[in-house]
Amino acid sequence: MVLSEQAKREGNRFYFALVVTCIIFVVILIGGCAASQPSPLKSIWAAEATIARAERARVNLHAPSELNQARQILSRARLAMSKERNKDAEQMAQQSLATAQLAFIKAELRKAEKINEDLRNDIEQLNHSIKTIPDGNK
Repeated sequence: MVLSEQAKREGNRFYFALVVTCIIFVVILIGGCAASQPSPLKSIWAAEATIARAERARVNLHAPSELNQARQILSRARLAMSKERNKDAEQMAQQSLATAQLAFIKAELRKAEKINEDLRNDIEQLNHSIKTIPDGNK
C-alpha cells in the first residue's frame, strides 16, 4: 500500500509538471504569433511625418502627383490597420513613405533643373550682350 501511495504522488507530480509545461508552451506560442504580426503604427507615423514635412516644404508645387499618391496610399494603410490587416497596412505605410520621399527627390530635381535653366538663359543673355558691344569697346 505504501508503494501505491508513492506511485500516486509521483503520478500527480508528473501530471502537474505536464500541465504546467503545456501551459507555458501555449503562452509562448501565443506570444510568438502576436509578435509575428507587428503593428504598422510606426510605419504609418513615419509616412505621416514625411508627408507633413513635404507639405511644409511645398513639395506639392514641384511634385504634386507623387505627394497626392503618398497621401492616398497612407489613407489605404490606415483603413487596412483599422480592419486589423496589419501586414497589408505595414506594406502600404512603407509604400506611402517611399512615395513621399520620391516626391521630395523629384521636387529637388525640378528645382535644380529650373536653376540650371535660369543659368543657361543668363549665360545666353551675357553672350548676346558681348556680341552686341562695338569692337572698339572690347
